[in-house]
Amino acid sequence: MDFTSRLNTLEPNKEMLQSWALSSGMRLSFVLAFRVRLSLLGMISSFKEKKRLAGAVSDEETALHYVKLHRPGMLFCGDELEEGDGYSLVARSRELVPDLRVMMILGAVNPDVERAIALKAEVICLDRDLMGPEPTVAFGMQAAFQGKHFVSPLAQETLQRELTVEETDATSMLRPREKEIMDLMISGFSDRDIANRLHLSIHTVRDYNKSIRRKFGVKSKVHLAAMILRDSIGLPA
Repeated sequence: MDFTSRLNTLEPNKEMLQSWALSSGMRLSFVLAFRVRLSLLGMISSFKEKKRLAGAVSDEETALHYVKLHRPGMLFCGDELEEGDGYSLVARSRELVPDLRVMMILGAVNPDVERAIALKAEVICLDRDLMGPEPTVAFGMQAAFQGKHFVSPLAQETLQRELTVEETDATSMLRPREKEIMDLMISGFSDRDIANRLHLSIHTVRDYNKSIRRKFGVKSKVHLAAMILRDSIGLPA
């Protein structure tokens, strides 16, 4: 797609966004967390007042540090980070700052929109939305400043495809990293062991465990292990 003729219109109207922000009543400080540094620089450049940026990082732990230190009004993050991931970051940040508002920009090949919705992020969109023909990001920002929720049309389409795909069993719904963690968990590795083995934070591993249990519809790792064993040897439910 050729964007050359639209270079002057691609940037959101900063005056309009500033007006929404000022009338929102939220704390006007922000933390940015994205794996792709070009995306991070692009987000930074969209802020007219750089003093509003409490942190701009590419990993989960450093982002969490700035959230804890500055208690920002809003977190902008991707689903993939250089270390850790955005889903875990959102969950942990909300524990520290309950009224934190969140905008997630999903860039994974197979974005987990359902998981972002479960985290109650105010804005959920795909990275493709940033260069789309509609002012999707502006609509999302307006919703966030008003304390409402917004899922972009592209994210909704992705979710609908996920929901309509016929799955043969719960295991087929797992993403590669979830499958890897589940295999280690069933083999008896602790959350700490898995974190060390896969070079993840223990909080990220626990977040993946919650996602796995949610997909299987169980409440504990013991129940999950029993279900996997039962299915593997063909016992009736």
